[in-house]
Amino acid sequence: MQRIVHIFVRILGREESRLLFLRKRLIKLMFTLENIKKRLEDYSPEEQNDLEIRNKIFEEVVGQDGHGWALCMGTGIRPTPKRSRASSSSDKSIEVEIAQIREEAEEKRIRHKEELEQVLNKSKEYVNEMLRRVGLSIPDDAIETSNQP
Repeated sequence: MQRIVHIFVRILGREESRLLFLRKRLIKLMFTLENIKKRLEDYSPEEQNDLEIRNKIFEEVVGQDGHGWALCMGTGIRPTPKRSRASSSSDKSIEVEIAQIREEAEEKRIRHKEELEQVLNKSKEYVNEMLRRVGLSIPDDAIETSNQP
């Protein structure tokens, strides 16, 4: 009987310590949430919905992932390399880079089109010159209409 009582006391002791631990964690979480809310109040309502600002505030209050742990994800979860909560800023830099690449591609397309037109005009001049030397002439609009689909 004593042994059962001893085991029962041990279990209750463990449960009590777990409850105290959970109570401390809950208090810390409530304090963290209040701190985040206070910092969000410094921004306008539109800015409060901005994901970048929310991520920045969260990172300031809670901290960054580190030492192989992903915060707020439990044990066993590892942070992905350089793709944390602030991924929206890296997404924007990627979007800027894509826009630059598209702009460069459009400039190259325009430049190649102009070069192609120059080559085509020189070819027309050459053909007209050769036809003139032979004694034939073809109107310019006849050559242009034959190139159209």
